[in-house]
Amino acid sequence: MVPLLGCTMSASFFDELVAFRAETDERLAQLTPAHTIKGIFLKGYLSAYRTDGGDELYRRCLDLVGEKRLVDFFSYPYAAVMKVGVLGAEVLGAKHGGVQPYLRSMGLIAVDQYLGSALGKTFLGLVHPTPKSMLSRLPVAIRTIMSFGERTFDMTGPSSCVFSCRQDFSPSEANAGAIEAIVRATGVKGVQVGVVQHGLLDYDVTATWSA
Repeated sequence: MVPLLGCTMSASFFDELVAFRAETDERLAQLTPAHTIKGIFLKGYLSAYRTDGGDELYRRCLDLVGEKRLVDFFSYPYAAVMKVGVLGAEVLGAKHGGVQPYLRSMGLIAVDQYLGSALGKTFLGLVHPTPKSMLSRLPVAIRTIMSFGERTFDMTGPSSCVFSCRQDFSPSEANAGAIEAIVRATGVKGVQVGVVQHGLLDYDVTATWSA
């Protein structure tokens, strides 16, 4: 296991890392070369690590991907994303209070950065965003950048919804962070996001907000 850049690791956090690495290995064992991600999303994902962990961590992440330059619409093995996730947990997990908070933070940061970009601002301006209008477009958008998984969105009340992920290799807390960032970007208050885990690759992300 890669040490935490000079940090002292608590026993409980070490146990979390061991469990996360084992879970990631289980996911990796099910991956094939057909499981890919587009460069445009991978660049945004790595940018979140640079924002939170600095240039050194970013360079280490690029080394794991095995590329010096990422092309937006080229497909890259999703296994690289999962290996980056483990490295990030080792370096940043203690800072965020544990592996699960770290994963949620990475999802939040990655989506916040996208929504703050020129492209993201254009998207927000075009759809007159509400949680429903934003999240209902998400399953189709994800299919254009990831070659795996099925995702569906349903409103469960006037101010609540469920985003279901099946055969999704992304950790559920990372997707929960992404959903949280999207809902918050619409300007609603009192956002609460949770996860219902059905299996390693199957889970539901639930969200509620003030009407």
